[in-house]
Amino acid sequence: MNTRKEPRLRSATADSPCVNVCALHPDGSHCLGCFRTSTEIGAWSSYSTDEREAVLRELDDRREQRREQRRLNRPPLSSNSI
Repeated sequence: MNTRKEPRLRSATADSPCVNVCALHPDGSHCLGCFRTSTEIGAWSSYSTDEREAVLRELDDRREQRREQRRLNRPPLSSNSI
């Protein structure tokens, strides 16, 4: 019997992109878990579906930037980048 859990797919209409790793970057620019800004986190429940989908697309870009920085061993993003 396979007990491994498959990741749950998120729906932009209902679910938050939160991954339960809630900690702000030291510069306060974004959450280290979900990559949302504090403004996006606070406003999430009032966002329309279109707004949520736009944020989710932006989060993909932010994650990719972070992966690239790690790959290149560069310092973390500044607050102006996010």
